[in-house]
Amino acid sequence: MTMTRIGVFLLFACVRAHADWLRVEGLELGEMALPFQNPKVEIIWKLQTNRVPATMKIYKVVPAQFSFRFITNLIAMGGFNEPEKVKNALVPALRGKEAIWEEVPAHKTIALSPQRGKAEFFNTSRIPLPGQPEHGLPSVEQALKLALETAKTLGMKTNELARELDSNRLLVRKDKTERGGLLDGKYTKRDIALGIYLYRAFDGIPVYGNGNCGGLYVRFGNDAQVAEVDLSWRNLEVKNVRPTADRNQLTKWIRQGKAFTPDAELDSAKVKKLTIHDMVAHYRGFPTDYHQSEILPMVVIQAIADLGGTTNHVMLLCPIVEE
Repeated sequence: MTMTRIGVFLLFACVRAHADWLRVEGLELGEMALPFQNPKVEIIWKLQTNRVPATMKIYKVVPAQFSFRFITNLIAMGGFNEPEKVKNALVPALRGKEAIWEEVPAHKTIALSPQRGKAEFFNTSRIPLPGQPEHGLPSVEQALKLALETAKTLGMKTNELARELDSNRLLVRKDKTERGGLLDGKYTKRDIALGIYLYRAFDGIPVYGNGNCGGLYVRFGNDAQVAEVDLSWRNLEVKNVRPTADRNQLTKWIRQGKAFTPDAELDSAKVKKLTIHDMVAHYRGFPTDYHQSEILPMVVIQAIADLGGTTNHVMLLCPIVEE
C-alpha cells in the first residue's frame, strides 16, 4: 500500500457524512463500518516497515482554554461589524462555557465550545452569491500558506500538524466549492471558494476520523479573504501509556471480530486468507459535534483478501492497545 493511497483514504474518511458510531472494546472505530467476522481466516504478515511505536498514549479530554487573545484574533479574521459586541458575547467562553454570536442579517457567525475544543466562524459575504462574479481566489499554494498563517495566529504550532507518511510534507486536504449558472447571460461552472484542512498529530501520529476530528479547516473566498474557520483542537491530558499489541495479539483480535472494515460490499466470512502488508498508527478522533471523553490509539491495516479465486484490497480498523 503506497503512502498516497493511505493518505487518500484518511482524507476521504474525514469528509464522509456522519452516521451512528460503532463501538468495539470502548474504542469508536468509525461510522458505517462493519465488523470483520471470520474466526478461521488465515492471516499472513508481510510488513516491510514498522509504523507502530512500542507504546502509545491514552488521552483524557479536558475543556479547552481559549485565551482573550485567541478570541480577539478570531474575531478580527471574521470581519465583524461590531467587534466589541462580539467580544462581550464570547466572554463566557473564557469561563469554559459555550458562546455564539450571529450578525443580522446572518452573514457572519462565530461560536466557541471549550468542552469540545471547537472554534468556528463563517462570513458568507466573502463568497460570491449566484450571479455575482468571483475574484481573487487564491491558488492552492497561496491558500496553504495563508492557512498556515491562520494556524500560527490561532496559536497552533507546526510540530502539532500531521505529516505524510515517510515525508516531512504536511498532510493536507484540499477542496473547492464550485458553482454553475448564468453569469453575464452565459452558463459557466467555476470555482468560488477554496478550502485547506490541516490535520492534527499527537507525538507525530495523526488523528483519524470522519468530519473535523482534529485539525484546522480554513476556506477562502474573494480576494483570498477567510470565509470560514473550523478549528477542532481538544485539550488533552495524558491518562495512561500502554504497550502496543504485537502481531499475535492483533491476529487474535481480528479473528475475534474486533476489527472493522469500511467496505460494505466485502463478505468477510468468505475471505480465506488476509495478507497484511501495511499498518499505520493513528489516534481516534470524533467530530467536534460529538462529545469525546478519551482519545484512544488504533491502527489502519492494509491487506489483500483472498476469496478463493479473486483477491480484493481490504482496509481494517483495529484497536492497538489493551483497554
